[in-house]
Amino acid sequence: MLKDPELAAVLWHALERVAGKEGRRDHLTAGERYDLKLAITGEIAGQPIDAVRVAGILSVGHDSTRASSTGPKAELLLAHVLARLNERTREKICRELPEVFAREGNQLPAADPAIVAAATNLLARLRAKTEITARGPVSCPYTIALEA
Repeated sequence: MLKDPELAAVLWHALERVAGKEGRRDHLTAGERYDLKLAITGEIAGQPIDAVRVAGILSVGHDSTRASSTGPKAELLLAHVLARLNERTREKICRELPEVFAREGNQLPAADPAIVAAATNLLARLRAKTEITARGPVSCPYTIALEA
């Protein structure tokens, strides 16, 4: 490891930022394993850094599928509910509900349990279950050594 903690922090953060922009997960092969030996040399703020050697194994896990559940966006659902009300009631709700919310410390007050149960049931019926592909994890156990 670098002896000067500030230089070490600059080195690793700079590499992290570059890697975040240049590393393309799509270019890694699922299930692949890459042995690596890297030597990092350079200069930070005019100070040369000794070669930092990194050895490790980059492993890419296999992609998998998992179940996912999605529902309508809250604003779209609320718009459909408001559309079923007359204009006067809709305007009253849109005017008063934010005031109630603010007055209650940015929370909505309790509602009739039967109506809450009906809303819960409606939300459950508006859920769509799909399968999505999850990328395999990328891991890289490594060791660091300073060149003497």
